[in-house]
Amino acid sequence: MTKMLAGDPGKGIEPLSDKDISSEVSNLIFAATDTTALEMAYLLYELACHPEWQEALRREIQASGVKEADFCYLKLQHLPILNALIQETFRVHPGVPPGLPRTTPKQGHMIDGIFVPGDVRT
Repeated sequence: MTKMLAGDPGKGIEPLSDKDISSEVSNLIFAATDTTALEMAYLLYELACHPEWQEALRREIQASGVKEADFCYLKLQHLPILNALIQETFRVHPGVPPGLPRTTPKQGHMIDGIFVPGDVRT
């Protein structure tokens, strides 16, 4: 934001016009709302399907004190179960489909000592 407003005089970069700043801020505010909403819906769906993880997350949140801290980001970022659930939701339900769909062989395959089951699609 600072470079948009002030530019970078050391590199000879002029500040953006008010119109350009307005456009960039609009992009920052509204970009990714659809994908974020989709990921949140999938996270809630997965928690509904897996009550054991819902309970584990509930216990983690209650023990962490984030509610009393008004769900401060600095506290939320240190919750391992919450962050693992978010990352796994992104992995299983990507907000933007990958360019090349992949399917494992029917018989499965060992990759670096880890067995990947057959007919898995990503």
